[in-house]
Amino acid sequence: DVDWPDDVGYAERVRELRPDTPARAALLSQAARGLRGAGYVAFRDHDLPAEPTHSAIASTYAHVTAPLRRLCDRFANEVVIAHCADRPPPGWAVEALEELPSLMGAARERDRSLERAVIDFVEAMVLRPHVGERFDAVVTDLDTARDRGRVQLHDPAVVAHLPARGLTLGQRVTVRLDGVDPDRRRVEFSLAD
Repeated sequence: DVDWPDDVGYAERVRELRPDTPARAALLSQAARGLRGAGYVAFRDHDLPAEPTHSAIASTYAHVTAPLRRLCDRFANEVVIAHCADRPPPGWAVEALEELPSLMGAARERDRSLERAVIDFVEAMVLRPHVGERFDAVVTDLDTARDRGRVQLHDPAVVAHLPARGLTLGQRVTVRLDGVDPDRRRVEFSLAD
């Protein structure tokens, strides 16, 4: 169980949590997953979209990063600079706004795919000499429809998947590393007896 005082909101409680118990680790994992699926939307002239609220923070939200770190920031920064200077933004920046959400979403998916591939490869290389060994872990996600569970190993800090049968969210388990294939960026775990 995760202690949650009645007078503490979601954002405050999640910021305070540490993954030092199975239940807290599972909750933090689910909280991070809850932020997924957010998208981008463009709007002009204070004409807000139908659903402008970011559900995880319960407010409207916008951000930009350092200039030219991402393509979209080039346009967003021009709009922000113009707003701060109390002048209209350049036409080329405003015209690009409609296409930016789809470009940003595609770029984000490429970034995630590359990051996941790198992490999967490193995890496979770290675990390669440990085939047959057992590891303490906590169940952080269950997809019973696909019979797939996700566990977070305590040491090394690896996220892995295994069949979901018999698992419960937040459960402490011991898993066995059954196989590793760095070329395919795969590790195979099962519940240890």
